[in-house]
Amino acid sequence: METLTLENGYYISQIVAAVILVLSVIYLALQVRQNTSAMRLSNFQAVSISWANVLGALVNNEEVSDIYRRGLFEQDTLNEIEQLRFRSLGMQILRMFHECFEEQQEGGVRQARWESSQRASLDIMQTPGMQILWSLRKHWFPDDFQVYMDNLIKVSATEAKPLTSKSEE
Repeated sequence: METLTLENGYYISQIVAAVILVLSVIYLALQVRQNTSAMRLSNFQAVSISWANVLGALVNNEEVSDIYRRGLFEQDTLNEIEQLRFRSLGMQILRMFHECFEEQQEGGVRQARWESSQRASLDIMQTPGMQILWSLRKHWFPDDFQVYMDNLIKVSATEAKPLTSKSEE
């Protein structure tokens, strides 16, 4: 029977340490992946909450709804304060589009969610008021998003579903 030498024990301990190291790296990779997925979901939920807040403001406040409608279709009827309020609301919407765009660029948005966001962007950006706002404030956004939105506005002329205003009904 062969006895275990100190050298053999050393080699065995090195093998065990290497196996433990590989298992640790695999475990850490799984944890990072899980945390990344959770972070992406959290970011998308934040955008969804922002949408809900904007929609809530429109549904629950007749004055905000009126300013938004006129801002989209009848900019010339807004006084200075109403223009400021419309532009603030419009910037919230543009920021949400930008967040969705960034998440999509980083691979953090499922394709169905991205397509839904694109359809909303198309419909909203075909309105005169949002196009004016975009032309005034697009320099606040990164270049890649500016290119995306400029192309989206071109496409919206033919592919968007028209939003209606009170005066069109």
